[in-house]
Amino acid sequence: MLITVSGSAGTGKSTLAKTLAEELALKYVCAGEIIREMAAEKKMDVIQFGEYLKSHPELDKEVDERIVAAGQSGDAVLEGRLVAWMMNQNKIPAYKILLKASPEVAAMRIVGREGGELKLEMQKALAREATNWKRYAELYGISTEDEAWYDLIVDTDEMRIPEVFAFVLKRVEKG
Repeated sequence: MLITVSGSAGTGKSTLAKTLAEELALKYVCAGEIIREMAAEKKMDVIQFGEYLKSHPELDKEVDERIVAAGQSGDAVLEGRLVAWMMNQNKIPAYKILLKASPEVAAMRIVGREGGELKLEMQKALAREATNWKRYAELYGISTEDEAWYDLIVDTDEMRIPEVFAFVLKRVEKG
């Protein structure tokens, strides 16, 4: 079984992906962790690294290759903004999930997890999303509006993670 979980920062994608992987005894692979490791190697935060990636598309391709290889291996939960798209592009069957949250709710979750000031964290999250999606449009010709490749889209604004998990698990088990 292969499952992808996508969404912006603060939607609950990491928590859901890890929980699904644990519950279903699947490998967990996170594009964000790969990117954070690469950013740390360059002594950058993820926003700086996102800017750096604009002029170094070969690094995006490296992340993509790792994710596609994990998808080809199967029996995993893949987490990342483009993992569903990558599976579609490579004709790898997967159950593809998109989690959504309003910028306000996402920022509150980020502040609750990492600390900081709400307005500033919301601005940082929106800037990070804009940088990422601009790069994705340039590299791959895709847009944030394109949700056609998802099997399930969940608005998590009014849901806590146990509710999201139960809701998603029922649908994953149905296929």
